[in-house]
Amino acid sequence: MNTTPGRNDPCTCGSGEKYKKCCGRDRIPVSSAQTGRGHADAANSVNRMQQSMPAPTEMNRLVGLLNAGRYAELESGARLLCGQYPNFGHVWKLLGLALRAQGKEAVTALQNAVKLMPGDAEVHNILGNAYKGVGRLDDAVACYRRTLQIKPDFAEVHCNLGAALQDLGSLDDAVASYERALQIKPDFAEAHSNLGSVLQGLGRLDDAIENYRRALVIKPDYAKAHYNLGVALKSIGRFDDAVSCYRRALAIKPDYAMAHNNLGDALRDLGQFEEAVTCFRRALRIKLDFAEARWNLSISLLAQGHYAEGWQEFEYRWKGGAIPPRGLAQPLWLGDADLSGKAILLHAEQGFGDTLQFVRYATLVAARGATVYLEVPRPLKSLAASCAGVAAVFAPGETLPLFDYQCPMMSLPLACKTELATIPAAVPYLAASPDKIAYWQEKLDQKTALRVGLVWAGDPRKHLAAGHGVRAIDGQRSIHFDRLLPLLQIPGIEFISLQVGDDARRQADGNPRLIDFTDELRDFEDTAALIANLDMAICVDTSVAHLVGAVGKPVWLLNRYNTCWRWLSGREDSPWYLGMRIFRQPSMGDWNSVIADVKRALALVVPGREQR
Repeated sequence: MNTTPGRNDPCTCGSGEKYKKCCGRDRIPVSSAQTGRGHADAANSVNRMQQSMPAPTEMNRLVGLLNAGRYAELESGARLLCGQYPNFGHVWKLLGLALRAQGKEAVTALQNAVKLMPGDAEVHNILGNAYKGVGRLDDAVACYRRTLQIKPDFAEVHCNLGAALQDLGSLDDAVASYERALQIKPDFAEAHSNLGSVLQGLGRLDDAIENYRRALVIKPDYAKAHYNLGVALKSIGRFDDAVSCYRRALAIKPDYAMAHNNLGDALRDLGQFEEAVTCFRRALRIKLDFAEARWNLSISLLAQGHYAEGWQEFEYRWKGGAIPPRGLAQPLWLGDADLSGKAILLHAEQGFGDTLQFVRYATLVAARGATVYLEVPRPLKSLAASCAGVAAVFAPGETLPLFDYQCPMMSLPLACKTELATIPAAVPYLAASPDKIAYWQEKLDQKTALRVGLVWAGDPRKHLAAGHGVRAIDGQRSIHFDRLLPLLQIPGIEFISLQVGDDARRQADGNPRLIDFTDELRDFEDTAALIANLDMAICVDTSVAHLVGAVGKPVWLLNRYNTCWRWLSGREDSPWYLGMRIFRQPSMGDWNSVIADVKRALALVVPGREQR
C-alpha cells in the first residue's frame, strides 16, 4: 500500500519554455559601464570578456542539443568548452543540465556556474534542484532562498522550496511556499498538486482534494495529479473513485509504476484480487526493484490462499522501509538449517495481533530440537510464556541470552512452509494462569446467562495524521459503541466489555447492559483470564480477536469490507482460528447490515431460545 502523494519535479527555469529563452546569450552579463573607470577601460573590459567567451554559433549548437534532448552530445560539447573557457558560467550551467538529465552528479559543475554567475537566479535554482536530487535538502533550501532574493516573484522556485521543505518535514512552511507560488501564478497546476500533497500530510483531506481537482482543471492530462487525487480518495474509503483516478493516470502515462501499484491496492480493497495481482506484476515489470509492489503482491496472494508464493514475496516487507528490521547479528533462520541443539530467538515485528497469531509457531520450532526464546512487547510477555515449547520470554530492552539463530515471527510461516492445509490451528495455544482465571470466576459470580465479550474499536493512533494509511484503516475497522446497541437488546445475555482505551470506553457511558472491569486489565494475560470465563466474544478486527481465538474461545469477527489478508477472501470462517465466524460488510462502511446479521445469529445461541 502507498498513501504518499507524488510530487512534481523541480522546475529548472522560470520561463517554462525552451531553454534559450531563459539561458541564452541575451542573459550574458556584459556591461559597458564600469564604476570608477573611464570609457576606454570599460571598452577594454568588454573586449577581454568577449575574447573569453565561445562564439555564438558554439553556444547555439549546445542549446540546440539541450532542446533536442541529446544530452550525451551536450555533455561532451560542454566539457570541451569548459576546458577552453573555464571562466564562462553559461557553459558550466549547460554541463550541469546535461549531467542532471542523465542522472549523473551535477553539483560540481553547477557550483562553478554559481560562482561565475552569482546574480543569475536560474542557476541558483538549478543547483538547488541538484542538491535536492542527491538528498542535500538543507543546501537545496539555501539555494532556493538565494534565488528568491534575486528574483522574489519566481513562482517555480517558491514551489521548489515548498517541495524541499516538505521533504524536511517542515509542512507548515511548505504550505506557505506553495501558496506564495499560487499568489504569483494562480494557474500553476504543479503548485496546486504539491499543495494538495502537503495538506494531505497534515490531515486536511478536503483541502487536498480541492487542490488536486484545481490542478486537473488547469492541466487535465497531469498524470501525477490524477494519481494524487486517487491516493486521497482511497484514504477516505472511496475505492471506486480512486480506481478511476489511477486508470486515468495510467492512460496518460502507461509506464507509471506507482500508479499500477496503487491501482492494484485499490482493486484489492474492492475484493478484486486477481486483477490486483496483475497490476502489481505490471508495476514490477516497469520497476524491478519496487519493494512495495512486491509486498502488496504478497498480500493479494495470501488473501487468496496462495501461500507458497505469498510467503516468499512477503519477505519484501523489509525492503520498503515501512518496517525496520531488528538488526540482529545472528543468522536469519528460514527453515533450512538444522536446529537440533541450537537456540533461536523468535521476535515480534509488528502489532499485538500479529504476535498473537504467529507465536503459535514457537511450538513447531521447538519440535525441531531448538531451545526457543521469544522477544515480544511487554504487555504480551507473561501470556506468551504459556506457549508450549518456549524456554523464556523477554521484552524489548531486556538482556537476551545467547542464541544461534533468529527469525521474525511473521517469517515463520515461510520457514515452516505453511500451506492452507498445514496451518497449525490447534487451540488453545495460549492460556492465563489458573489463579488469574479463578480470580475472574469469583469476580463475575455465578453464571446465569450467556456471557459475551465485546470489542468495538482499535487503536485510533492519534499521533498519526488523519490521512495516514494505518490510521485510515483503524477508522474503517472500528465502530462507535452505539452501533452495538441492537445487540444489547437481546435478552438472556450478559455483555462484558473487553474494550480498553479511554475514548472508546467513554462511548459506553455507563450503559447498564455492559459490565466493565477493564480498569483491572493491565496486560494481555489479565484479559485472557477474563475471556476464559466467557462463552464467546464479538470483536472488530483488533488484537483481542486474535487473543480470543488463541485461548480457544469462539469469536465473531465484525469485519470491514476491505478485509485484511489474513482472513482470506470470500470466507466466513478462518483456518487460523477454528472457533471464528466472520461477518463482513457487504459494501464499504455498511455496518448496519453486519450488526443485523450478528443480532439474528446471536439470538439463536441464547440458551433456551429454541424452546421460546
